[in-house]
Amino acid sequence: GGFTCDPRRSRVALGSSCALTTALSMSAGFGLASTMGIPLAPVSPLVCYTLLGVCVDDMIIITDAFDQAAHPRRTISQQLQHGMAFAGTAITVTSVTTFFAMLTGAVM
Repeated sequence: GGFTCDPRRSRVALGSSCALTTALSMSAGFGLASTMGIPLAPVSPLVCYTLLGVCVDDMIIITDAFDQAAHPRRTISQQLQHGMAFAGTAITVTSVTTFFAMLTGAVM
């Protein structure tokens, strides 16, 4: 559950690692675009907020799935396996719907 000093069971550590992954992904994306010579459009900073919103939603889904998969007889590895099996489906659905929403906005 909530706050614990055990780093293997901490929701705070799980959420923080997801946030770090998001920040590194955004940095890598902008760095790759810069390396390839793709100029930033005036709307580019807005994409960061949209991406951050999607990632926060995914962090909540992952943390909840990890909590729901908790069982006294499961190892941390098994707990992650069961949690990510559920979270993967939910994240895929939210990502696909976000993609189509952005595609619709780009076409309009």
